[in-house]
Amino acid sequence: MIELRTVPIEDLRESPTNPRKRYKEQKLEELTQSVRESGIQIPLLVRPTGGDLRDSGAMWEIVAGSRRYRASRRAGLMDVPVMVRSMTDDQVLEVQLLENEQREDVHPLEQAIGYQRLAERGNTAPAIAAKLGCSESHVYKRLKLLDLVDDIQQSFLDDRITAEHAILIARLQPRDQEKAFKEVFKNSDQAISVKSLAWWIEYNVHLDLKNAPFSLKDENLLPDVGACVNCPKRTGFNIALFADIQKEDTCTDGSCFQKKVKAHIDWKLAAQETQGKELLKISSDWSTKKSGPIAKDKYTVLQGKNDRCGLEQKAIVVTGKQDKGSIVTVCADPDCKVHKKQNSSGPGIVDHEKARLEKQQSAEREQSIRVRIFDGILSKSAKASYNKQDWLLIAQTVAESADSDDQLFIGIRHGWIAADATFIKDEEIKRHLSELSMDALQNIVFEICLSQFVHVFVWGDQKRPKQLIEYAARFKVDIKAIEKELKKAETKSTKPESRPAKGKTKSAGKKTRPATEETDVCDNNCDDCQESDCLKM
Repeated sequence: MIELRTVPIEDLRESPTNPRKRYKEQKLEELTQSVRESGIQIPLLVRPTGGDLRDSGAMWEIVAGSRRYRASRRAGLMDVPVMVRSMTDDQVLEVQLLENEQREDVHPLEQAIGYQRLAERGNTAPAIAAKLGCSESHVYKRLKLLDLVDDIQQSFLDDRITAEHAILIARLQPRDQEKAFKEVFKNSDQAISVKSLAWWIEYNVHLDLKNAPFSLKDENLLPDVGACVNCPKRTGFNIALFADIQKEDTCTDGSCFQKKVKAHIDWKLAAQETQGKELLKISSDWSTKKSGPIAKDKYTVLQGKNDRCGLEQKAIVVTGKQDKGSIVTVCADPDCKVHKKQNSSGPGIVDHEKARLEKQQSAEREQSIRVRIFDGILSKSAKASYNKQDWLLIAQTVAESADSDDQLFIGIRHGWIAADATFIKDEEIKRHLSELSMDALQNIVFEICLSQFVHVFVWGDQKRPKQLIEYAARFKVDIKAIEKELKKAETKSTKPESRPAKGKTKSAGKKTRPATEETDVCDNNCDDCQESDCLKM
């Protein structure tokens, strides 16, 4: 049952579950001026109060319309029109979230807070996605934003980083979050690109579990942590959250990984000692402390049966940047006739330096050959026209080097992936490109290059790119005509009614269509809505 009435503004209180916490001063002042001139055009949606709100003396809790409530107080209104509806806490939260989703200036952290409240009431991520009409991946990523450490959350709210930066950082552990955030502003006050941050995380934080020396199914290695296969910090555990990371067996918690490696080493050493055997402790680094494990230049890893010398031993890598926890067969005897040169500290270092120089010379020679081949191809190709195979190479190279947002935009635009997709794999792009004609390949190369100037991020710089304007001029695209056409379409869709005289509100004696469940939620941004018969508020 819904009832329309006018109530004293002092009897209203804002809802404690309203996700909206930020109100732009300029927009609020504009709405206040509108209220002074025309009153409240759309009733606020309220419900009878209970609990703490009733204790404060309020009679009605504002379910939707907090912005108009604030503007009304600023404008000095004594009473406002409201739509009274009896609602459960869950219903209130869902209406607030739906309203929040329709706002243009909603901050991702505000969305995350709302999603979390639904989750706390027993709603799963798929259920929340179904209620709000968005993807599960979107819900998982928004919820993950709440794991940002406090100072990075504040930087996010202050618009220093975008939502794309924030989710990449939020998926890391607190210690790694701080490192990643410093990397974002390492060289200047301007944040590095999302693609650059993703690359840095992949090569400096993420660990490939396929190379782990321990079993990913071992639940007893660290009993308090459990098996890696069941860990939510493994990318393959929650594909919706880590859709952009193609390797499913990637660990995002380096500290936990190193603890497991140490536990694995301790267990192996203890097991060998119990059997009366000894595992030699070695390092994968070239130098170590005298009392530490054997350095890399003082042992030789045996490659097979033909490499055996009779002095070989089982060893475990206990320190170093590579292969930590691995068990290998080595010869560490400096007097071994077979491996003496490799094992001795003096010749070992000399051999290593010699090998390095040989590798460097080989690389330089190969580089020189490739440059000459490259020059030869270009000198010949300049006199000939490119064929489809050439354009396919160009298109694939350009597409693979494009930003993930550009790839996603092109994929959705050409129907290669669903409209609500959040990621497209390189293999999928290559497959679709291979099916295009030569003319289509030429066009899509230009399209991919131009697409980087299309994206507009809510919390980013919304100034129109110079390159987009220049190409519009080159191809005689009338930007003003586009703006005019869009404005006309927006005006037609809102259909505003004429406002009443100053000092009067439209609520008194206003004809209102019958309220139904379907009319409670408006398709417009209701804090600025001009629909005369909108009943959302």
